[in-house]
Amino acid sequence: YRFVQEGLNNAFRHGKGKGQQVRATTKGGKLLVEVVDTGPGFDPARSEGLGLAGLRERIESIGGQFETLTGPGGTRLVITLSVEEQP
Repeated sequence: YRFVQEGLNNAFRHGKGKGQQVRATTKGGKLLVEVVDTGPGFDPARSEGLGLAGLRERIESIGGQFETLTGPGGTRLVITLSVEEQP
């Protein structure tokens, strides 16, 4: 839940709170969670701020993947985690 919390916080602070969405799906033993906004985006060539770097570190420490997609139409933060499916 910290990923969603921090993602929404960043989207509100830096994305002007525009078009915020949270999406979560599961497929093939993977959990995919996205936090999306339609704000101005940012320059991905600049280093990640402490918030995004901390998120990346947390997700990767539990074996997940973290991806940041950004541009003039907004930003999308995506995590993918392996999950055990329950019978």
